Amino acid sequence: MSVANDRIPHRAFAILLPAFMIETGVLRGPRVAIEAAGLWAWLSTLLAVGALALNVILLVTVMRRHGFPAYPDLLEELFGPVLGRTILALHGLAIVLRLARISRTSSELITLELLDQTPTWAVVLPGLVLVALLARQGVEPTARFAAILFPIYYPGIMLVLVLAHLRGDIAMLVDLTDFSATRVLRGAVELVPDVQGYTALLAFLPWAWRPERAGRPMLLGVGLVGALSVLLATSTASVLGPAARELTWPTLGLIEAISAPNLLLERADVVFFSIWVLCILDLSALTLAAGSYMLASALGRHRNPRPAAFWVAGGAAVLALLPAGFLQLELVMANGFKVIPVAEHVLPALLWAASLLRRGRQP
Repeated sequence: MSVANDRIPHRAFAILLPAFMIETGVLRGPRVAIEAAGLWAWLSTLLAVGALALNVILLVTVMRRHGFPAYPDLLEELFGPVLGRTILALHGLAIVLRLARISRTSSELITLELLDQTPTWAVVLPGLVLVALLARQGVEPTARFAAILFPIYYPGIMLVLVLAHLRGDIAMLVDLTDFSATRVLRGAVELVPDVQGYTALLAFLPWAWRPERAGRPMLLGVGLVGALSVLLATSTASVLGPAARELTWPTLGLIEAISAPNLLLERADVVFFSIWVLCILDLSALTLAAGSYMLASALGRHRNPRPAAFWVAGGAAVLALLPAGFLQLELVMANGFKVIPVAEHVLPALLWAASLLRRGRQP
């Protein structure tokens, strides 16, 4: 459990929530939305962010109703010791799988764009060792690391997207000939796998100084995620248009659009990748700390995530290196990994319903 000098200010959850969520979806999310909703993908993004806000409100409501207990205690109270530990272990494994996907996807992109002669494992393994060393220091140092990096990479990504708008046609965003309510709704559903990670914050609540006051900062974090997501969707649609659906990483097309001599940044790709690597490093450390906490709590009596950090990182490394190549990785992501974010979006409603039932049974 946490000690006196190992606590997180409740305001930091406004940073931690987007830090848990900004990942490889920044690069591939626009393609998914435009494939489904066309140039109105930004509206699908707004709907997806609205669903995220609703789920965060449900989580905060449940935690407040039960006095903001530690996540393992909440699950045990709602589902009993056996089922509660089972759900906790499954949640921890899902987080480890997400860490493996992030590590492999980001490593593939780094080797593709920057280190074309480097094998993927030579990027995956050092990266996971680095984040394991950080997570081994404890939850509070990991959160402090996020607080330091977030003001660097979040404004940097926003600046890149604003510059991309200078090369775009805003009128494309309201093209009524391309509008379909059904497609917009389908686009919101298709974006679900790219809107994930927020439930991992449940692992960090025991370290909050004032956990009962973390609700508003978490909703502010949703706003930060929404601002980035909508700006990404609008810049992609206005600059690349329907052609974005043909690109594996449409955000890289935006980078090329602003890497012109007559604009502010001539080598925006270098700036963007530097920022993005910091983002992934931040996310990986937070994800590893959360997964280690949940698995340690589910499988043992002690809830200290530090001893489990290297074991969890090792398991993530094995999973990350299982796909033989990038095409196999894309196939796994398209089929297998969609189950994880869907389950994450079901979790808040499940906790809320279980809380209501338990409250109804109490005298």
